[in-house]
Order: sequence, then structure tokens, then C-alpha cells
Amino acid sequence: MSLLSSLAVSPTDILDDLRRRQFSVTVQGGQLLIRPAGRLQPDDREHIAANRDELVSLLAEPVGYEADGVCRGDISKSARTTDPRPDIVSDSAAWQQLLVIAAEELGVFDELFGVLLGLRACGVGLQRAQDGSWRITAGEMDADEYAVDREPWLMPRKREVAHLLRRLASEVSE
Repeated sequence: MSLLSSLAVSPTDILDDLRRRQFSVTVQGGQLLIRPAGRLQPDDREHIAANRDELVSLLAEPVGYEADGVCRGDISKSARTTDPRPDIVSDSAAWQQLLVIAAEELGVFDELFGVLLGLRACGVGLQRAQDGSWRITAGEMDADEYAVDREPWLMPRKREVAHLLRRLASEVSE
């Protein structure tokens, strides 16, 4: 039985409950996506429909810092888009931007956002190719360990990762 069977729930309650029950809740192109949708109960669907706009706003809220250092969005969410490894100066600015892009595209509660943040905390790097594209590399992480982590965490969502990296390439100058 879900928390949503109670009458008074907030959009935050809905997100917390769905995530607790292992649903992926994201916004893509302004559309609310909940996976696996087939596991949603009738009361889930009712509460989601009644709070759809608020859920989309909550998940799609842009976060990060403007060029002048002024924070936009909720500071707690903005803090999540800060590169956890600023000591790796060679790609810190690119990681900072990639995390901001991922937060905008996916939301800070999306699993892929958390994977990117976690891998970066472990020292994973970003490398720019001569053609201006970006790729995720082992960086300071052990190459074998990175290869093991890459398969279950990045490869299932490789299209989304590729999209984020293309957007990074379009936003970061040499």
C-alpha cells in the first residue's frame, strides 16, 4: 500500500513515495515520465494527475549558478550541481557545467544525475576530443573499476548520456 492512498498529499510526498517504491520519475521535454508506468496503482495515477503541473515544475526547476556567481533556483539543489572534485582542475569547469545541464534536463533526483555525481566524486573525468565532442573517461578512477561501474550505470542510459555530452559540447567553448 502506498502513502498516496491517504487523501492529503503534496507533490513532494508523491515523489518521495514513488522513489521509495523504486519508480524513476523524470521530466523530459516538459513531459512527466514515470517508469515503470505499468506498476502504478489507480490512486497513484489519480494523485499524479491532480499534481502533474506541480510535479513537472518541481522536477524541471533550473538550478545552478549564473556566470556572475549569483545562485538561481533552490540553494540546496544548486549545491548538488557543484563539482564534488574541484581538486581535479583539468576538467572541473566542464563537470560543473555537465552537472548543471543534467540537473536541468533530468532533475537532481533522477538516477542518472546521481550516477554522474557519484562517478565524478570517485574521480571520473571528462575529455574533450579534437572535434569538440566530450567523453566520460576513467580519469583518476582505476580503469578496471570504471569499466565495471560503467556497464550497469551508464550504458543502460547511453542515449541520455550522449545527449548531455552533446549539449555540453554546444555550451562550453575551448
